[in-house]
Amino acid sequence: MAASENLLFVYGTLRRAGRNPICRMLDHRTDFIGVGTFRGQLYDLGSYPGVVPSPDAADRVIGEVYALHDPDKAFSILDNYETSEYRREKHPIALEDGRQVQAWIYIYVYPTDTLRRIASGDYLAPE
Repeated sequence: MAASENLLFVYGTLRRAGRNPICRMLDHRTDFIGVGTFRGQLYDLGSYPGVVPSPDAADRVIGEVYALHDPDKAFSILDNYETSEYRREKHPIALEDGRQVQAWIYIYVYPTDTLRRIASGDYLAPE
């Protein structure tokens, strides 16, 4: 397993099924570690989602964990892409195989009280 400073958790348009151009960068500059969950709440922001941490252990957001080959270059691209709506933070992620890792995740920074929550926690799954 790669060092935690090299791990990234993505939960929306950057997942493998996404059609985002940044997905191609992830595809070529990362190793897919596996599917995981983050203890948080997922919100619909229109054409992409935002996530916030949750104190409730039942709140789970589904995503993917990647090991970055060149974290400095990748985060330079990703930080620019995610803009000021998000803050990159390190959080625990539970992998499907039962392991827990620390990974970087982009947390939505604005209020969510007027946003539609994606209750399933899975941006790619229909509700």
